[in-house]
Amino acid sequence: MITDLPFKQTSGNIVLVGMPGSGKTTVGRLLAKKLQKTFIDSDEEIQHRTGVTIPHIFDVEGEAGFRQRESAALEELAQRRNIVLATGGGAPLSPANRAVLKQCGVVVYLKSSVHDLWHRTRHDHNRPLLQTADLHAKLQSLYEQRDPCYLEIADIVMHTGKQSVHMLLVRLLERLAALQGSQENQEASEMQTLTVGLAERSYPIHIGSSLLQRTAELLLPHLPGKRTVIVTNTTVAPLYLDRLRSNLERQGVRCSSIVLADGEQYKNADSINAIYNELLSSRSERGTPLIALGGGVIGDMTGFAAATYLRGVPFIQIPTTLLAQVDSSVGGKTGINHPLGKNMIGAFYQPRVVLADTDTLDTLPDKELSAGLAEVIKYGLIRDVSFLEWLEANMDKLRQRDKAALQQAILRSCQNKAEVVAADERE
Repeated sequence: MITDLPFKQTSGNIVLVGMPGSGKTTVGRLLAKKLQKTFIDSDEEIQHRTGVTIPHIFDVEGEAGFRQRESAALEELAQRRNIVLATGGGAPLSPANRAVLKQCGVVVYLKSSVHDLWHRTRHDHNRPLLQTADLHAKLQSLYEQRDPCYLEIADIVMHTGKQSVHMLLVRLLERLAALQGSQENQEASEMQTLTVGLAERSYPIHIGSSLLQRTAELLLPHLPGKRTVIVTNTTVAPLYLDRLRSNLERQGVRCSSIVLADGEQYKNADSINAIYNELLSSRSERGTPLIALGGGVIGDMTGFAAATYLRGVPFIQIPTTLLAQVDSSVGGKTGINHPLGKNMIGAFYQPRVVLADTDTLDTLPDKELSAGLAEVIKYGLIRDVSFLEWLEANMDKLRQRDKAALQQAILRSCQNKAEVVAADERE
């Protein structure tokens, strides 16, 4: 197995992962031609080596036999250089395969909705696992099983959507160029910290990449009782909950978690009561901080729960959307919606610390990235002309998710927000 990180950085390899029907082979061939690399489809390679089709291998050896052949092929293919490798949809299910693919080169996850996958594969008779009476249900089941595995190893997540293959290729080339640039620019790995000045309630905002790996340094000072409750949602939990929890537990912190449904429609009294119920059932104490791991909805609800449970417990913000990182996680506005009005029930309650990890933006859908960028632009329009000029010059980098550019945009936005909050906390 390849274990040296420099190989990943110098191999010139690009690995495509994703569900059946996500376009790995089509995109891979075009990408290889554009970048003058060798294209390899792992399924085609297995068929070439065995002299029989994939369905035949499944019929004779079963899925287990095929997976063994797949792992052996990937182990050998991962030693090559300057290739574009399209993998089988189930290849990343194996932890050993995930390790091999992660070290092979830049891993690109072509992410498609279940409906789009169904539309593309409904007449395909060459995929053994999809030969079923209810194709949509099968794809949904496979997606739920495999999506976390793809996300675990992905350096780039491309949402395929309804766009043409040409446009997808253009956007992928932009993302690859931005990733290469960010790897060469070490500034993106240097954390920056600013302070929201509120006298004895002042708190730091840490901004940078890989912050979830630095919990001992950044969070332990705010967890004196070595116990915490993490509140997140069904979208964010598969991506980052285990990583955060395991890092904290390695430091001796006892962690429990509350996973809520995802969406603005769940920002209500029922969700708050679900948090209260869990806190009461686990006998959570006044000194036990709540950690909000998610976007603005999770941050608002967790903050409100913290403000009201036992008349106030500490809480920590770990926003995972750009909009939350530049706006809702800073300033202490917490609350829930009511059928007669949005955010009509709440409290002003400041966090103890904010961790804005730019790595979490890698999994953010383009639509949500745009929503965050719109908020960033508002700071420039309303109160920071020089920042607006910088945004105009760097918007392409921001859309390509360049880490250094995103970090700078978050920093400047939070500086503006912190000034507003320090001047009038209830503005």
